[in-house]
Amino acid sequence: MSRSRIFRTTLAIVLQVSPGATAAAMPRVSADTIRGFVFDSLLHAPVGGATVIASPGGEQAVATTEGRYTLISAQQVTRVSAFHPLFDRTGIGSLSVVVGPSTSRAQLILSTPSLATAWAHLCNASAKVQGREGIVHGSARASDNATRVAGVKVRVSWDVEETTLRNPTLPRVVESRTDSTGAYAACGVPQLANVYVVAYSGQYNSGTLVLAADSVPLRKQDLVLGQPGQTVAVRGRVLDQRQQPIASSTVEIDGLPGTATTDTDGRFVIPAVPTGSRTLLARAVGYTQVIQQVDVLLSGTDDVAVELTRSTRLPQVTVKADALNSPYAREYEEHKKMGFGAFLDSSQFLNRANTRSIFQGAAGVTISNNDGASINTFKIFMPYTKGYCEANVIVDGFRSDTDMLAAIPKSQIAAVEIYLRPNEVPGKYVPFDSICGTVLVWTKQAFTPLPPPTPSKAKRPEH
Repeated sequence: MSRSRIFRTTLAIVLQVSPGATAAAMPRVSADTIRGFVFDSLLHAPVGGATVIASPGGEQAVATTEGRYTLISAQQVTRVSAFHPLFDRTGIGSLSVVVGPSTSRAQLILSTPSLATAWAHLCNASAKVQGREGIVHGSARASDNATRVAGVKVRVSWDVEETTLRNPTLPRVVESRTDSTGAYAACGVPQLANVYVVAYSGQYNSGTLVLAADSVPLRKQDLVLGQPGQTVAVRGRVLDQRQQPIASSTVEIDGLPGTATTDTDGRFVIPAVPTGSRTLLARAVGYTQVIQQVDVLLSGTDDVAVELTRSTRLPQVTVKADALNSPYAREYEEHKKMGFGAFLDSSQFLNRANTRSIFQGAAGVTISNNDGASINTFKIFMPYTKGYCEANVIVDGFRSDTDMLAAIPKSQIAAVEIYLRPNEVPGKYVPFDSICGTVLVWTKQAFTPLPPPTPSKAKRPEH
């Protein structure tokens, strides 16, 4: 039996409080009343809003904010189950307990497993680091949506968090492999940091998925894995909170150059998207940008529904300043605040000769010409325990190389970030197949802010 199957079996375990109840003391009646509460052992808190269902009969109750519920059934209850979005997000699914003659009808507790239980079934206890007790787990399937994929490496990295600030030498990456059923578990992940998940092997890969910082230490992230050459068109619609279309919003998918723009009906099409789990980014003037997962399947992907929330509630046309900025420019500023790496903006290399010269003289960086080729053709090398290694290059958020970098005119480069060590690289861009440092390059096009909205003329009141 696989670890994930054992874990799912364990997740079904709940606490039953049976103070003094016996089969002889329990009268046989046709109607049944059961009271209790639903408790989350991961966060040590009641689960308000959980739906509790009796079987047979299907009678339901909704747990109060204190987690309490009362089930009144017209027949003898044999099972009680609880459902809640939290259980889906953690991979628990549901809680369920068999109700027998000796079960207490006055205080039946349904509880999630504790983090210690999850670690015991999914993780190596020696891997624990204080402040990084979180677990990301799930399963990987091929783009046919049926085949479970074994032996794929799953890599989880994260942004700088409190534990890293206390001990910068700690790695910010954990890796796992899918087992024979396609299940994986990455243990030792901080829950209060943005997390990035990517899966890859010689035959399969996914895009980089973003998991927002979360107080829940157990998170489920299933993955769809594509194969080289498999592409599918992705269609969808961008709507506001009232389900009205948003025209001229931009949509992009990780790993693909360029963006799609929605039409007057809010619809968009992105052709030739590689199969697998991908990250979609949608943004529009006056709205908060949205990042969400899209599973691109060989059989095609259902229309993607994207909902944007207005960034201001004022009746006049007023947009928050950060809504006008490029998300890439904000990302650059956030990286600077972290305090790792070296940062150069266009004002600092204004008088440099070309793109190659931007990196010349940077601390820890060695620039080498490429076998006597053009002076603007070069390689970037960084120190490594066994000598030097070739730096990873990211341009406008996407994996690139120095050949492509050299082709960008210096006048089009807005800023550069240089990280000499992998554990300094922002979590989203930590190289998954390299022990070398990374260079992040941002072009002026990426830093171009969205245009401000055009104020509409006030409508005169009718008399």
